[in-house]
Amino acid sequence: MKKNKYLFIIILLVLFNICIVIKNKNHYYISDYVVSTNNQEYKLELNKEQDYKVKVYYPNTNIPFLDYEIADKVGKYIDTFKTTISKTEKINNQCYTLDIFYDSYSYQNYLSYVFYIETYTGGAHPDHDIWTIIYDKEKEKIVTVEDMIATNPKFLEIVSKFTQEELIKNSKVVDTNMLMEGTKPIESNFSRFVFSSQGLLFFFPHYQVAPYSSGSFMVNIPYYKIFSSINKQ
Repeated sequence: MKKNKYLFIIILLVLFNICIVIKNKNHYYISDYVVSTNNQEYKLELNKEQDYKVKVYYPNTNIPFLDYEIADKVGKYIDTFKTTISKTEKINNQCYTLDIFYDSYSYQNYLSYVFYIETYTGGAHPDHDIWTIIYDKEKEKIVTVEDMIATNPKFLEIVSKFTQEELIKNSKVVDTNMLMEGTKPIESNFSRFVFSSQGLLFFFPHYQVAPYSSGSFMVNIPYYKIFSSINKQ
């Protein structure tokens, strides 16, 4: 009876070790956190201490350069969060959180991702940010707003005018001054965009064009609105 009992324990230990080895083969390291592979996306969930939680999703594109850029950016968000809460005075029963989720878009040779970042480190409400990245598979490079301006020098002028005309009709835009400031033709106002099947989709996070309570905004601009002017120059 004792022999069977010991044999059962040994088998359990062996199986446990095998499970650990298999699990470790599926780990992707980012900063000092461990991220497990799950259906071609990386998912990070952390409850290391009772006072903070981190949940992060980001894609595995199988494009080494793109994967590095995404992991590097996500890692910076995590590190910033860690640094902030390390300097924050702890409050009983207060839980600080970082959540990152993403959407993906594909159009012709462009692969685009938009990341939604929500951070709570105390205060009346969480902080929000939006980050986008576009990869040109044909040219094997990251596409930026500077590239769009190089393609069409009137790019900022066009998208600014179109965005203002669209958002002014939105009932959630309650401050015209914020709208005009957040959509004036400068690069920083239009750096968050992706190539969608319907056109360039621009993202405006909380506070850019309206108060926090109004949330974030998206504006889709058909491609012909942006690129038809090139032939007229």
